[in-house]
Amino acid sequence: MAGAEVPSAGVKVAAGGLDVLTLAASKASAAAAAAAATAAAGMSTVAPQIPDALVVVPKIRRGRPKRSEQEHISAIQQALVTREYQRIVDQIAHDASEDNGGRRRRFVCTVAGCGKVFYQRAHLNIHIRSHTGYKPYACQHPGCGKSFPQLGNMRTHERTHTGDRPFKCHIAGCQRAFTQRGNLKTHLRKVHQTDGALPKEHKANFV
Repeated sequence: MAGAEVPSAGVKVAAGGLDVLTLAASKASAAAAAAAATAAAGMSTVAPQIPDALVVVPKIRRGRPKRSEQEHISAIQQALVTREYQRIVDQIAHDASEDNGGRRRRFVCTVAGCGKVFYQRAHLNIHIRSHTGYKPYACQHPGCGKSFPQLGNMRTHERTHTGDRPFKCHIAGCQRAFTQRGNLKTHLRKVHQTDGALPKEHKANFV
């Protein structure tokens, strides 16, 4: 009939869109309810078949690793030893310069009961390390950690890691070799009945 009102196509499409939205909302509500039930049961929302207690969450650590309490104490002790060593040698050097008077400088150990005299500061420094326990030369071999008061001592020690024996006996037919020059001298005196004198190459190439 001419007077009847006919719904437009646009109204029908809008009604269909409302149905789709209603269905989506219903599905979302159902999913949320399922997740809540899973969490209440102590199950993982990521993998519902695995309990939360068994889900491993990796921890990411940033920055420098924390030192153990023993490592911290050791570092403090080493700093105190270094400070005391430096204080003693500086004081002795100061006293030696004050009391020079144009004469050869004398470095006298001031540690109680010692009193040893040195004419080179480097020798004094090495001597003071025997009183303070200061060992500035550390072995660089992985897992070792030993330290020494003198560089030569550290080099000798490192040969125990490398197997290097640079001091070889020069007597014909002898194949012995040693990590230290002093050991070679002892070998020459006891085994070969010599005065322990070394060839020039040993004196020139090794310390």
